[in-house]
Amino acid sequence: MRLIRGMAFAALGSLATGLVLLGAGPAQAASPCPQGASALSNHYFKIVDPITGTHFVGNLTNNVFPGDTVSAKFTVVSPLPTGCTGVQLTLSLFRSPYSTFSSSQISSQALLDSATGFSTAGQSGVLTLQIPPQPTGSNEQVTITNSSMEGALIAHPGEWLSAGYDFMMPGSHPAASVKFLDPTVTFPYRCSSGGATAGSFTIFLPSATYSVPAGSSAWFPTGSNSAAVGFQGAIHVPDVCNGGAVYMNYGGAFGASFGASIDSTSPRSKINVRFHYRDPKAKGRHNINCSDPAQNPGANGNAECGASESATISATPTHGFQIDFSTGFVLLPPDYGRLAPLDFISGDFWPDPIH
Repeated sequence: MRLIRGMAFAALGSLATGLVLLGAGPAQAASPCPQGASALSNHYFKIVDPITGTHFVGNLTNNVFPGDTVSAKFTVVSPLPTGCTGVQLTLSLFRSPYSTFSSSQISSQALLDSATGFSTAGQSGVLTLQIPPQPTGSNEQVTITNSSMEGALIAHPGEWLSAGYDFMMPGSHPAASVKFLDPTVTFPYRCSSGGATAGSFTIFLPSATYSVPAGSSAWFPTGSNSAAVGFQGAIHVPDVCNGGAVYMNYGGAFGASFGASIDSTSPRSKINVRFHYRDPKAKGRHNINCSDPAQNPGANGNAECGASESATISATPTHGFQIDFSTGFVLLPPDYGRLAPLDFISGDFWPDPIH
């Protein structure tokens, strides 16, 4: 898979292209010098992580994170083939504007840094790069679409429709301050059961900041699907069908959606998000504003506000980086296509490892 990736490095986005740095492109094919891992008698990586400490690994894949200091330590094979006086080795770092790797996005990547050196037969060396920290303020966008948790909802103008979201941080993580910026829940509607989509209306929820203790796997602001604190906003169902019923009988591609930008002081930590909505009257209950503690009191709220949750998705960083260790030099546009897959030794793309 890595070889294929090497061939597509140019497409890889930031890292792939440079990483696979073919120092020489097609001309290198005639070189008597070995390429890739065959040029080394041994190699390993020292990774100093500001959170988890120092690690020694044989492969970069899924081991590199923002803020790390990465050192490639190696020894060139001896003897080298006749006509080969030494081997060029390079450690390269690229930034991608995307959070997942795609060979079609390589032209959008940019070289952040590289370390390169020429080593002779039997010579040992070290190449080191500092990975920039993931900055706060580089918000992550989350969107959940086509949701139909409340089934075939038939609402009427004036009924309370409440909506909200909750989130949690799985696994080991430091204490974090998590901001939800401009969250919204949007409801498409029809004016008859089987009619075409007639439009949509939106509940605009307030931006909010939450403090999450280190290692906590609790849901914030609450794990309850009925408590008022979990419904951050509510509106009266608008009169969009000339006084008639408002059909939110969701299914398939016809469904409610949630969107928000998320910022965290622990940007490398995953954030799982889900949302919910409730029109108690449309479910045969009282006309309750579920976001109002006076109408929906208590830590667990009123059972009439018990909403079903959407699918849970993970917030995704808005950009990524790739780091690669290879023989050869870094190649920049327009020479991406000259990358030689055989030069690749090891690499990683964060946050979506693909090697």
